[in-house]
Formats: sequence, structure tokens, C-alpha cells
Amino acid sequence: MSAKNDNSAVIKAVIIIISAAVIIFLIFNFMLKKNGSTDQSGEKETLTPVEEITTIDLSTSYPTSPTAVVELYSKIMQVMYKYDYTDDEFSKMANVLGGLFDDELMANQVNYPSGIKSDVTQKKTDDYAISTYTVQSASDISYTQVDGYDVAYVQCIYAVRHSTATQSTVYLFVLRKDSAGLWKIYGWTSENADE
Repeated sequence: MSAKNDNSAVIKAVIIIISAAVIIFLIFNFMLKKNGSTDQSGEKETLTPVEEITTIDLSTSYPTSPTAVVELYSKIMQVMYKYDYTDDEFSKMANVLGGLFDDELMANQVNYPSGIKSDVTQKKTDDYAISTYTVQSASDISYTQVDGYDVAYVQCIYAVRHSTATQSTVYLFVLRKDSAGLWKIYGWTSENADE
């Protein structure tokens, strides 16, 4: 009698272990498929350059340094000049761009974002594009205090292509830290790097 009970207990234990293994395997596969965000080929989906900009949420991922702010500004401008996009995508990119600007700078933009849209449209029609840009390294940035604000000066060199010719232009960005501690673009000047 005791041997029968032992065999029965072993069989029940084996069935429970096999069932648990099958359940764990099914849960594991479900989690892999859910978290993978894969397409039909099993590869991760990549965003287009326009989508990379339109999906930025500055309220949760604002650039942490003056160089990072200028880097993002430059990337947005390069994408605006280089790629095609819908009016809705332009509006989203312009919102991200405007989020990098100081309140005073934005207050002086009477035709924003329509002014930038017409400028970019005209430049694209005239076959202009930002080929590359190089933001000054963080260690070379100049900092100061102006009227109680922390201010940073960041240089960026843009290689602007017109048809087959390329010309470099140096921009000096002035950024100041707002009340939330975020670096915002306060203004900029430019000069031809070849002069």
C-alpha cells in the first residue's frame, strides 16, 4: 500500500513540475514578445530623424548642459533643412525648438513658428542644407554672471551646403539659466568662418 502511495506522489510531483515549467516557458515567451517592440522580421523598430525630434518630451528629458542644448538645437535645424515632413511634424519639431529658447527670446518672436517655416522652406527650395555641425566641447565653454543670471557662451560651427559648394559659419550662442535651473538659448550671433 505504501509503495502505491509513493508512486502516486512521485507521479503527481512530476506532473506539477512539468506543468510549472510549461507555464514559466509561456510567460517568458509572452514577456519577450511584449517588451521586444519588434516588427515582422524580429528586428527592433528604429525612428526616422524626424520622429527622433517629434518624440522628444522636454518636460522629462531636457538637455542638462549648455553644449547639449546647442547640440539639440543644431540637430533640429539640420533635420528641418534636410528631410521632408508633414505640417504636424513641423509643428512638433518647432515646439521642441521653442522649448529650448529663453522666455525673453520667445517673447520677441512675433511670427514663430511660421517665420522659421517660411525660412526653412525657402532655403530648401534654394538647395541649402546643414551638412554637419560641431559644437564646442564642454571644457571650452565660457561662463559668467549677467544681471544675476548664470550665462554660458557656446560656439558651434555649421557647414552649410548650397548646391555643390559648402561654407562654414561660426555661431556664438548665448545661454542663460532660468529659474528652474535649465539652460535656455537667449540669442546668438554668426560670422563666416572663412573671413
